[in-house]
Amino acid sequence: MDKGAMPQWVDDVIDELSRLGPEGVFSHLISQELKRAELYHELYELSMEVTWDERVPKLFKTLYENSLKRAEEYVNLFHELFPGKPIEPPAIKAPGPRILRDRLWKLVYSGNVGEVIEYLLQVEELFDRILEKLESSLLGEAKTTLLRARELENTNRKLLRELYHELTGREPL
Repeated sequence: MDKGAMPQWVDDVIDELSRLGPEGVFSHLISQELKRAELYHELYELSMEVTWDERVPKLFKTLYENSLKRAEEYVNLFHELFPGKPIEPPAIKAPGPRILRDRLWKLVYSGNVGEVIEYLLQVEELFDRILEKLESSLLGEAKTTLLRARELENTNRKLLRELYHELTGREPL
């Protein structure tokens, strides 16, 4: 995944999300944030088994906790915006998350923590670009909802960049 390139499945996801109402979009964001938390938790556990710098598992645990906190904030915002409505993530058909996970696991087992962090930075950037592109395709209440959700974004990219710099002495791509 090149820094400037957007995989085709991103456009497919954005097209599907742009057809949803604000509840569906927001439910999808909650679902995706929980999946990111799960990914970071799996990386945390895996990094404990792989002989890496002790800062790496600590970072993954922090990223996991950040994602859980953000998901909780999204849930609270959802209930504020849509009182009494259930959170029902829509079925979005795209291979993206599976492809990302498969590639990430290959990098983890290669043992190059710098490449893992670079890839995670790309995943975080991709998520932000999806939100940004989706934001430009929505109108009215759906756009307002998404803007409020984006205000809750965390510091995952900053933490990843800092550790990459600490470990390599360089700035990530």
